Amino acid sequence: MRKGKERSRLSRDWETVRAEIEAIISDKNLDASSFRRLRNNEGWAEIEEKIYHQFCTLDHPLARPVWLWENFKQETFAVEGADTWQRLEKLVDHDELVWFFTNGDKDKLWFYEGKVKAVITIIEESSYLDEFYICSKKYEWMICFNHHDTLIATGSIMPGKLRSLQE
Repeated sequence: MRKGKERSRLSRDWETVRAEIEAIISDKNLDASSFRRLRNNEGWAEIEEKIYHQFCTLDHPLARPVWLWENFKQETFAVEGADTWQRLEKLVDHDELVWFFTNGDKDKLWFYEGKVKAVITIIEESSYLDEFYICSKKYEWMICFNHHDTLIATGSIMPGKLRSLQE
């Protein structure tokens, strides 16, 4: 998908995505201060719930949408194109730690913490990522790049930032 790689949605599965991200972390020598997987004991389930409640309209007390971007409840702004994710470096402060997550099998999300430069490295090197999210650790904004090659910003400041980049 990135750097001339073709998408391979048919061969994409959860274990492949996870393994590829771990291989990129190792191959690119990304240290834990720049990008790391959240472990089970680090409250990823609480982070996930907070994101759903902050950014999505929920129609059921327990069911959660697979594609969060279809259920954003705050203002959004979107741009289309396979390369729109490259705007991340201009949207997110380089020193800010963010949540990065991608969906795997159905409704499962896999969470990481990192800085945007490392996140971009993961995206550039991945053959399997076709949808991912970046969220402020203060839950102020969220950015999604979906499988339709659309970059979507939501939350307090990010739609305006993306809009100003587009203009």
